[in-house]
Amino acid sequence: MSENFDNSALDLLDRADELAPAMAVDPGTVIAAGRRKVRHRQASVATGVGAVALVGALWLGGPINPFAPTHLMSDPVPAATVSWQDGVDVELFDNSPNPVHEADRTAWTGQLRSNEGDAFPELVLTRDGTQLDPVTAQDGPGDVMVFTVEGLSVAVWQSPPGSRGEAPLWAPGVYASQGGTVEIDGAQLQYRAAEIVPGGNGELEELYWFTDDAAHAASGAPLHSTVLVAGDVNALVMLDQPRQAWGTIDLRHPTGPAHVERLVAGAGLSGWIGQDVTTATSVGVLPEGGSKPTVTSQTTVLAQAQLGTQTAVLAADSTLVTGPPVIRYQLEGEERDLMRFVQETNRTLEVGTAQLLVTAQPTALELRRGDKFTLIPVEDLTDGHALATPVMGGHVVIVPGWEPDAAAEDLRVLVGTDEEDRWVEAKSAYIDILFDGRPLVVLGLDDGILHEDENVRGVGIAEADDRVVSHPLDDVTPLNVNI
Repeated sequence: MSENFDNSALDLLDRADELAPAMAVDPGTVIAAGRRKVRHRQASVATGVGAVALVGALWLGGPINPFAPTHLMSDPVPAATVSWQDGVDVELFDNSPNPVHEADRTAWTGQLRSNEGDAFPELVLTRDGTQLDPVTAQDGPGDVMVFTVEGLSVAVWQSPPGSRGEAPLWAPGVYASQGGTVEIDGAQLQYRAAEIVPGGNGELEELYWFTDDAAHAASGAPLHSTVLVAGDVNALVMLDQPRQAWGTIDLRHPTGPAHVERLVAGAGLSGWIGQDVTTATSVGVLPEGGSKPTVTSQTTVLAQAQLGTQTAVLAADSTLVTGPPVIRYQLEGEERDLMRFVQETNRTLEVGTAQLLVTAQPTALELRRGDKFTLIPVEDLTDGHALATPVMGGHVVIVPGWEPDAAAEDLRVLVGTDEEDRWVEAKSAYIDILFDGRPLVVLGLDDGILHEDENVRGVGIAEADDRVVSHPLDDVTPLNVNI
């Protein structure tokens, strides 16, 4: 978890052949060789607590360090290329779920192999100890190979010359990932294995890679990127506006790892601090229209640069020991905290005396409070029908299919009985989309708002004259869940 810019657009299309990861092998260069058994696997990296990373859980549970020291790509990438035609047999990964905390998680292993004369390898997977039929390589962005089965996608590629690090962008639905490097006859092969929630397609949308002064897309798509320097921190920041993704890499180290994730409401932020980092750092992208970034400490150094139509920011402070620097900025006449904007706009909902995490999955909407959660099936999330449930003294109101043309603070909830009802303000609001692309609004009511025998009866938008325009609903269905 870590979810992710240049003063002008990069024109990479004309250089796609030069910059794309070198995976293809010219059959004319193949030299007959015996079948090779490769058992050397370098360190792999799993994101999240244990091996699980909830997608989009940026800053939840405290600041994180996406650039912690790792063996991943710790040495310069050699120029050698892999010849699949020679025959290869590589133990690629083992996700090794924790039997105590991850008893329901699928156990996967992957073995990459090819026979003599094969143009491309195949991936042999085991799922919970049962071997599956070999999976053939599919074309990914550029020359990246992608192997996909239900519940898992694996990307394999060779680092482009001059790359400091690479990072994939998966379609929504990844809940855990693992990556690493294997060496085959002096050539280093990179891989990422992504575990997919039920219903996710496991598509690899893009692979980004970073050089000393620019970011690149394996597909050849143009990106915005820029180098920012704040004190002793030197970072490259990337923005892919069409895909609404951002990324960064710490240029103080010869190679990776790179950090890439999706923008949240057009913004992104990551920060790191810890015993392995000498300078507390925050790096990110302001939402479009955001301006005049500032920091809250006089000892913090702030750098900024235009990144397409947005602004990249980098703040560094070697004196901070309690957390990364706080970056603030102006948006629509108000001063905002970038971390809070990303976190609260992302999926954190204030309800009663608690905070809920809201996550749209392919088959359900997840509401989570600590280790307690409930899944609301997508078939229950129909347009024109709202759902309401009590949580820690307050109420959660879920309204699929509603795309209000109003700010969150103008949203209202109708509560009461058949004899009398009234409009109340929502304590918090989560406005986003469901996994299938339909709009979604989730509202949180404060502790004690609903009186005895009252229920949620509707939702609406407050107008300038204090009138409330009701959103048409067929009904509001009460739920009783234990979160």
